[in-house]
Amino acid sequence: LKTGVSPFSNLKFIQVVPSNMFRRRPKRPSAEGASGAAEAAENILRLEQNVIVSLKVFKKFSEHQKTNEASERRLLLSLEPSPIEGSDIRFRSVAQQLFDIDTPLHLYTNLYLIDPLKSMCKIFPYTGTSITNHQRMIQASKKSREKLEKLERQSGVDNDKLKKAQRQFEEATQLEEQARYVLTKDMSVIYDGRVDYLKPCVNAFVLNQVHFMDTGIEVIEKELDGRVEDENAYVSETNGILAKMNQLSIVGNVDS
Repeated sequence: LKTGVSPFSNLKFIQVVPSNMFRRRPKRPSAEGASGAAEAAENILRLEQNVIVSLKVFKKFSEHQKTNEASERRLLLSLEPSPIEGSDIRFRSVAQQLFDIDTPLHLYTNLYLIDPLKSMCKIFPYTGTSITNHQRMIQASKKSREKLEKLERQSGVDNDKLKKAQRQFEEATQLEEQARYVLTKDMSVIYDGRVDYLKPCVNAFVLNQVHFMDTGIEVIEKELDGRVEDENAYVSETNGILAKMNQLSIVGNVDS
């Protein structure tokens, strides 16, 4: 990651109310000091873990949706005309309508949740490299400081050698500060931007599920309204079906 450049710079964030999708939310890192960089690294690592776990959960959920859709398709194809005239046509009509609105559910899960989470996962190799680089710069700075202090304690040290050690220490310190800046600034942009990035995706997923349920209820209610106007009509229709079943050769007697 380059200083001052966030991997989220190409994403169009949508300002929304903060979400509780990731409940374990550590304190926001301070912008200065080694403790701030350590907190920033901890936040990013925890965010990466949460995103990976969420991605696995939603992939499994999408697979279950696909399995359910396949089962509905087999059920729909298995519906054969029954001896009860007209009942199978109405039932198949309702089943077909429910199947039509249910079929793309797993595709919407992929679109609204899985794909955005996959895109977010592409950022973490860069954050991991930045964290590793920061640790390496800390060790390099420590090593150069110890070398300089050792030379300063010695007597009769060549002045050019001492200046070279001082220069190396200053360069190592500067590189450490640059690496720390990435963690405390750029990493904070990524961590703070997680809600703005994921909240619209979750909202779209939930609204899609609600739309499916509302549409399914409308289909069923419409069918029921068309067939049963009141309780007496329902009882009469039920008794008529049982009477037809009693007339079948394979049935001895069915009490209404």
